[in-house]
Amino acid sequence: MGLFDIFSGDSARAAAAQKEASVRQGYSELASLFGQGRDALASNAGKAAGYYQPIYDTALKGYGALADALGLNGADGNTRARAAFAAAPGYEAQLQAGLDAIDRGAAARGTLSSGGTRAAELKYGNDLAAQGWSNYLNALAGYGGQALGAAGGLGNLYSGLGSGLDASYRGLGQSAYNSALGVGNAKAEAEMADYNASQNLWKTILDGANTTARIYALAQRGGLSRTKG
Repeated sequence: MGLFDIFSGDSARAAAAQKEASVRQGYSELASLFGQGRDALASNAGKAAGYYQPIYDTALKGYGALADALGLNGADGNTRARAAFAAAPGYEAQLQAGLDAIDRGAAARGTLSSGGTRAAELKYGNDLAAQGWSNYLNALAGYGGQALGAAGGLGNLYSGLGSGLDASYRGLGQSAYNSALGVGNAKAEAEMADYNASQNLWKTILDGANTTARIYALAQRGGLSRTKG
């Protein structure tokens, strides 16, 4: 600091400006890091959801098929359930294989076109359908738990993402407040620098005036003393 710096706020204003610039730069860098963190959170959550989502989608279809089969979705659901059951892999082949076996046995006995053969075929088809329907329901029942588990996994995943983003934005908001406070303090210091410099100038002027007045008074007293002598 120079000898006459007390009469000027230039140095203090320069320091305050540097402080303000540092605060702004620090906030900018911190905001960038917060942004990178949020991007990483969202990216990782997206990857994790990519593992859960196919399971959930498939399980939800199975859960819907179970609701159809149980009659929970009305007549349209029943129609879908029968169509899905009939189209199940292996059912048609198993049915045809069983009927063919009955026909071969009947043919060997010469009773292929008899009522007994037709009754045997009908019974086999009904028994196979009943057994297959029971197995079909048991297979679908597991999808309810899978859908629930996958939904829970997705829920926890997005809940964690929300919590992480909330913490990030809260931290950024607090940093923005601290930055604004630092900038405000720097501006206040710059304003006070001019005020203090003005005060120092006027104090020096007044002190000089008082000193001059005292010297003048002393000189006057000295002059009076010489006159009386």
